[in-house]
Amino acid sequence: MHAPEIVASPVAELVAVADPATDRRKAFADAFGVRHTFADHRAMLDAVRPDGTVVATPHTTHARIAADSLAAGAGVLVEKPFTIRPSDAWDLVALAERERLPLVVGLPYPFHPHAATVRRLLADGVIGRLVSVTGSFHSYVQQFYRGRPEEYHAVGRYALLAPEPGTYADPARSGGGQGQTQLSHLVGLLLAELPETPVRVSAQMSWLAPGIDLAVSATLSTEAGSVISLSSAGTATGPDSCTGILRYDGTDGWIEHDALHGTLTASVPLPSPSESEFGVYPAAAPVHTLIRLLVEPAYSNPADGRLGARTVDVVSACYASAAAGGRLITLPGR
Repeated sequence: MHAPEIVASPVAELVAVADPATDRRKAFADAFGVRHTFADHRAMLDAVRPDGTVVATPHTTHARIAADSLAAGAGVLVEKPFTIRPSDAWDLVALAERERLPLVVGLPYPFHPHAATVRRLLADGVIGRLVSVTGSFHSYVQQFYRGRPEEYHAVGRYALLAPEPGTYADPARSGGGQGQTQLSHLVGLLLAELPETPVRVSAQMSWLAPGIDLAVSATLSTEAGSVISLSSAGTATGPDSCTGILRYDGTDGWIEHDALHGTLTASVPLPSPSESEFGVYPAAAPVHTLIRLLVEPAYSNPADGRLGARTVDVVSACYASAAAGGRLITLPGR
């Protein structure tokens, strides 16, 4: 998703790739005309001195590679989950802000104009006092967690390279299952839209294997007293059975954002819809935003490092709560 956007950009050039696997590195370089290839990202940063890097690697490696990139003076797009540990996420935020470098997190849904519309409507109180939020993100991904990513070739999932079997199935590389890979989508969108701050989390998980969760149910509460219920499972039977919905209920009405299909419905009047230049699922928006930020530092970044770090706070708390039998976890004040 990211490489074609860079290649097509009139102001950016894809100059290097780093991957420890020789065959994957060569296949990528051949496909996108990349001149410089490296087995190690640090050698790439030293030799090429890029303006920006895209970190699309196994989850547990994100923090180290992103930190090295920022330290080398490169703006960064980090795929979700941003990091596994909240401390790493906030360290990256601090480093990017100190170095005045762009930091974009690969959470596409906040880039859709509907996210800003929902946040504005909620902040303006058009549905009265927000009472509850319910969210569902069910996806077609369980074979990733079983170490069988090749089974998705039939639905055209990969433009070039499939994930390696352990990328999602080995907890040492993935940091978890559905919570890291998919609940992070829903939490990121929620935090982009919600003008309140979640303060407590309780969660339960259904486990496919030790360290790999297949489903998550989480309950949150905000400082203003709203309650939030989120569910996510990786067992959808195909693309047509997936969901990605957030519904906001207030004392005077409701708003439902079907992010999967790009629609807003409500019991109150809605503004004229804004079109997304990147489509219903704006997967190309994060790398486009990184490129724009390198040229125009004031360009809007709906999924910046702070949103990414707050998302890590919540997802990490879900894992901690589930490990403790659903114990209520207080989120850190940020």
